[in-house]
Amino acid sequence: MDMLELYEMDMLRRARGQAGFGYRTADLVLHLDGIQNTRAGTHNPFATVWEDLAGNMDVTLYNATWGADHAAFTGANDSYGLGEKWTFQTHGTFEVVYSREYSKDLYGIAGWTKYNTATSRPGIYVESGRVSAIRGSNAGIVSNVTHPANGVRLYAAFIRTAIYQNTQTYTISSPFIAAETTNNLRIGAYGSDNNTNYVGMGLPGRIYAVRVYDANLTAEELYAHWLIDKARFNIPEA
Repeated sequence: MDMLELYEMDMLRRARGQAGFGYRTADLVLHLDGIQNTRAGTHNPFATVWEDLAGNMDVTLYNATWGADHAAFTGANDSYGLGEKWTFQTHGTFEVVYSREYSKDLYGIAGWTKYNTATSRPGIYVESGRVSAIRGSNAGIVSNVTHPANGVRLYAAFIRTAIYQNTQTYTISSPFIAAETTNNLRIGAYGSDNNTNYVGMGLPGRIYAVRVYDANLTAEELYAHWLIDKARFNIPEA
């Protein structure tokens, strides 16, 4: 199935009022969509709560502003989104579409992480301009391709065995701890030990979509999701 077919399927689902858009719905923990930011199937440009299309946890926004397909964060300590804790049963897959506006050494994108904490639970972040992930026991995994700091939109994902950046794949090896998270969900920021934001680690940019699964998605599923996101959020090929 090519990208045009996936896009046409997405348009049909939207016309029928379905929230899946062609993404996998089984084992879905969290689904934030910048185009449809409410479960009513609409975009609310004044929303202070980003509604979870999976229905598990809505995300309260602080000092964020809306574009037509994204939530924008300033990079300051008080600009972020806050959700709930979650208990993972098996494994985790994170998928995000995001962009950054200027260079910053380390900042969170989405996850239940606490900075420099041995029991940190899963999240995806950027370190030295590179897409990174953390699973458990403070085990960080970093890809080796630098993200340009000029507002370029990226699709990034990680599962148990790999990180994906657009269509590039990086093999990893790190444990995943299936348990209750130690921190509340953060988007656009990195958590701290006292469950606030870690100073200086806010995202200076935009988040278009966040999806989290309690499962290891296949390479075929990740690629299909990349094609849908690419069409919906106008992600460049490279």
